[in-house]
Amino acid sequence: MKKILLETVCPHCRAALTSGEWIELKLRDDAGHTGTVALSTYFNDYAVRLPFDVADGVVVAFQCPHCNAPLNRDYPCTLCAAPMFTLGIKGGGKVDACSRKGCKGHALGGFSDPDELLMLLNRVIDTPYL
Repeated sequence: MKKILLETVCPHCRAALTSGEWIELKLRDDAGHTGTVALSTYFNDYAVRLPFDVADGVVVAFQCPHCNAPLNRDYPCTLCAAPMFTLGIKGGGKVDACSRKGCKGHALGGFSDPDELLMLLNRVIDTPYL
């Protein structure tokens, strides 16, 4: 399967969040530590660069570095029940990911036209969907 680089935007202000191969967001933990986190922009790649140590299992809050809007949502991860956070995809759609360190819960969605989702899937896999 091919890797797909997701060009992400803030779902609030639509500012670009992708810088090269990294998505840069503001991060805050329950202890009040803040900093800039870098997440791999490749879908299904869980690489992360943290500004400080975060233990596995800790839930963190994400914010847009441009407008400071919160990115965490009220709906739970289907794997661990922690809040999901949402990023827009440039050109349409969204990606949701779990805010708990170590959880791999994530999903693509938000496509108003099913053909848009199929076009994205065709870029990811070698055998196109019809």
